[in-house]
Amino acid sequence: LTSSPSDALTLGCLKVMMLAILPTTPELVTIWRVWLAFVGAALGDNGLVEEHKRHYANFKAFLRKELTLLQAAGEISSDLDLDFEAAAWIATFDGIGVNMIAAPQSYSPEELETLVSRYLKTLEPYG
Repeated sequence: LTSSPSDALTLGCLKVMMLAILPTTPELVTIWRVWLAFVGAALGDNGLVEEHKRHYANFKAFLRKELTLLQAAGEISSDLDLDFEAAAWIATFDGIGVNMIAAPQSYSPEELETLVSRYLKTLEPYG
């Protein structure tokens, strides 16, 4: 999300990232299908389960870092549990993405924008 310390990190940047990972293009649909096939196969293979845990931990750490930067910039509430928020982010967007693969016409671009905006609203500082 950030490329240099001088880049301004905003909720708008996070919104772009969130929308960019959802399966909204043929390429992203393929990536999600491969990932879902991997997760399905991992359930019966301890080595793949461990690989999935590593991927999840790395992605969660990345998100926590981004949330920490947003918090330091005053973009999100200072009283958030950032470990929880990173995990919630993954669960929320995994759920939306899986639903999009299972029911491809389930969300219009406008509805996705609304879902992401509503989610981000929960992170904003009060008042």
